[in-house]
Amino acid sequence: MSDTHLNIFYMTKAKEQIDKIPKNLQDEDYNRIQQLMTEYLHSKCNHNIICDYIDSFPENSNPIKYCIICLETFSK
Repeated sequence: MSDTHLNIFYMTKAKEQIDKIPKNLQDEDYNRIQQLMTEYLHSKCNHNIICDYIDSFPENSNPIKYCIICLETFSK
């Protein structure tokens, strides 16, 4: 695995963790860090976007597009 792929892998894992912080505990510094992480992943990842479905109810699914590398979601 190349250095870029490792950086993207670890940044994705780190972002997954900070995204778990409750909204009421997020401040300006937190928001800036989160924004920088998102921008880094968006610019460095060679996105491999797939279309999938998320079950919202047992009989209902919603389409989603996301990168299988960095997990960023994209508009339909």
